[in-house]
Amino acid sequence: MTGATLEQLAERLKSARRVAISAHIHPDGDAIGSVLALAEALRGLGIQADPLLADEEEQVRFNYLPGYGSLTHASEYAAKPDLFVALDTPNPARLGGSRDVMEAAPYALALDHHPDLQPYADLWTCASEAAAVGEVLWDLLGILGRQTSETAACCYTALITDTGRFQYQNTTAHTFAVASELVSAGANPSRLSDLVFQNESLGTTQLEARVASRIKLEDGGRIAVSWTCDADYEELSVNRGETETLPDVLRRLRGVEYLCLLRQQGTSVRGSMRAKGTGSVRSAATALGGGGHDAAAGFLIENTTVEDVYRRVVPLLKACEQAGDLG
Repeated sequence: MTGATLEQLAERLKSARRVAISAHIHPDGDAIGSVLALAEALRGLGIQADPLLADEEEQVRFNYLPGYGSLTHASEYAAKPDLFVALDTPNPARLGGSRDVMEAAPYALALDHHPDLQPYADLWTCASEAAAVGEVLWDLLGILGRQTSETAACCYTALITDTGRFQYQNTTAHTFAVASELVSAGANPSRLSDLVFQNESLGTTQLEARVASRIKLEDGGRIAVSWTCDADYEELSVNRGETETLPDVLRRLRGVEYLCLLRQQGTSVRGSMRAKGTGSVRSAATALGGGGHDAAAGFLIENTTVEDVYRRVVPLLKACEQAGDLG
């Protein structure tokens, strides 16, 4: 863990009167769960806490979480908090509309676990050894004295999504220790797993079938790439916030070690990269202007097509594989 201590973050949080909390654009379970956990904790301390969504993307698959109804789109937020908190966001560009809120606030904190974190806040902590921000946030909530059943449900959601149900390479003994504490505090692992992973719409299941039908294998089946487009979401009535687990369609293929799911959105293409085993896709994502973790990274390229990005992605993934073999 680098930067400020959790005790220093806790002291700054406790001195605030009104706090705006946000994670990155296109928020996943770790982002939403962590934001809502901290908001719930601060409210329990008598502090006004405003959880924000950095973009317009709805995250209905997490609507069971305590405080979900209090989420506000940053573009609609007009309050003047004396403290801004960024969670699970390695650089200010990833804050989307919440960046304006941060820049208007007199003080900003950041708590993250991405190894490529840019120290952009006044006070920041990076726990790159943590599987999820929710993992280290639980320790922070302990310092704040707010480890409740509500915050446990939020942090457990963060853990199971960022570790892929504890199967990704970022899962450690400490991750399981925190998961045990969360269950002891009131998180229901069976119910939460059902809500996150066994609760998708028919349209989402049909979209998974389309992704599977478009898979292209490269390098003897060790690399897999597939894609989606705007028309898929429109025809199947799928909310983009419901499709965080789409890369798993490629990940579960036997023999695949590196993969990328491309998502055409207007004139832009988003890429979600994954590595299995001890491999890393971070360098490939960085080469395309993105970043992330060894096992999971992403990028966004403007004014391009899926076909063009595909031609750029495959050689980069092959380079990752060769580096992994050499290592």
